[in-house]
Amino acid sequence: MMRHSLLLYVVVAYSLLSLEFSSPKPADRTTALRRVYARLLRTIGNPVDAPTLRVLPYTIGKPTGQLVYQADPAQIEIGEDVLDLCATFGDSAEAALACLLGHELAHFQYRHRSKQGFFSPIIGKNGSAADASENLEAIADRSGVFTAYLAGYDAFGIAPIIYKAFYDKFKKPDQLPGYPTKNQRLQMVTDTTIRVQELAQLFEIGEIRYLLHDFDGASRDFDALVSRYPSATTVNNLGAIKLNQALGRMELARDNQRLRYKFPVEFDSDNRLLASGRRDGTSYQQLLIEAQKLFTNALLKHPTHQASALNLAITEYLLDNSEQARQTLLRYFSPLSANAQLMMGIIQADLGRINEARKAFKLAVANKAFRAVDNETYFEEGQKPGWQQWFNQMMARYQLKEGASVSLPAWPDRALLAKYPPVLVLQGDVKVVHSGSLTSYQLRITSEPTTNETKNVRYRVVKSSQLSLQGLDSRKLPSQYGSPATIIAGTRGTVFYGYRKAKQWLFLEYRDNQLISWTAAEPI
Repeated sequence: MMRHSLLLYVVVAYSLLSLEFSSPKPADRTTALRRVYARLLRTIGNPVDAPTLRVLPYTIGKPTGQLVYQADPAQIEIGEDVLDLCATFGDSAEAALACLLGHELAHFQYRHRSKQGFFSPIIGKNGSAADASENLEAIADRSGVFTAYLAGYDAFGIAPIIYKAFYDKFKKPDQLPGYPTKNQRLQMVTDTTIRVQELAQLFEIGEIRYLLHDFDGASRDFDALVSRYPSATTVNNLGAIKLNQALGRMELARDNQRLRYKFPVEFDSDNRLLASGRRDGTSYQQLLIEAQKLFTNALLKHPTHQASALNLAITEYLLDNSEQARQTLLRYFSPLSANAQLMMGIIQADLGRINEARKAFKLAVANKAFRAVDNETYFEEGQKPGWQQWFNQMMARYQLKEGASVSLPAWPDRALLAKYPPVLVLQGDVKVVHSGSLTSYQLRITSEPTTNETKNVRYRVVKSSQLSLQGLDSRKLPSQYGSPATIIAGTRGTVFYGYRKAKQWLFLEYRDNQLISWTAAEPI
């Protein structure tokens, strides 16, 4: 039995993420407020009509606890005294704020009417049961906690606590007219948090399968997630999986220059360029049509969900509808985001508009779009004679690099893993063990192969929480492990850098150039 070091446990002892929220200065809290809100907006697709934030000053001698969504014009008002309350939660301050802001943002996502305050009834549309305050607030609670989780915050433990603290701090009466009692509301929040944690676990398992090339398994996980929580975000993610499945079944890039690019949604672009397209199972055309329907559905739910709009344009391009893809980008983006600019370059090149394509690629590089430099290189080389020869030489160099040994952190001692709490067995024979800093999974992965042969292998996967990031210098990690075997556009506005040594994988998840989690996997 191989020996394992305790490196992954030692990292719990030090601090990586220094939260500015602990500062007593209101200006610092406002900075943190903007940062949290930006992460929440990115999680829901960066809608162009998102509510503006308005910070309300202190009312001397009278804490009001103002936190409210206004529909026309769309804005969220939050009092400085609410920021004070969140600051009392120390290291969990931003998570507490994310839950409160996520709740108000949900009223915008689901197009609820304006409110008079955080715990006041929503002004309903027609008085129906579906518009009852209790139902609408339950929707906002569920969506708010889940959005905070997707944005990278540990929302599950803090949500019921911050709600109770809000009641106590601002002396809200136990019974508000037309609204559940305080105890009923707090019980609703607790129950909702438990249900949302189950959804988050399903999301995480689907994401693990996504990283490990099990697109069929990830598709089943997200199908189940969408059936319980059909938000624009989850529907878009299911579409992204279908899109990746289709890409794995398409012909070689060297045989079709339209496929030379590393698309912003793509899972493992380098390996796809090397692999022969699969011919078993569902055709890539059918998968693209399914993905197109999902992205369209997500946009019907949330017409300004930019991630869905970008993925729809990619799908239309792959369906040979480049002009339609161009119109989609122009309709949903003003101005174009970095990745939309990149996709516009790809589309313009396909339409034969070389000068416009070149300008778009340069803007994408300047704005640091996904794999923008690689894609610009593919475009420029494609304008020269001998594309296939250049491509084959580039892939040969990549294969040599891929086979090089990298230095991965050693795995934690299985004896320590055995001391975790009792194992939770989920549907599909998935075993989960939680600790304060790590979650350990055992699950089966069916590989997405380069031939028609599939392999079903049981994996052990260890995923970090923010606690286990402490002590890691996120700026040094990529160079420490050498060149990644793959770079993945993540499902939450993140980028995964994947490193492989033999059959072990390490994925570093980054957002805004900050390490927010790592996931390590090995067959057992």
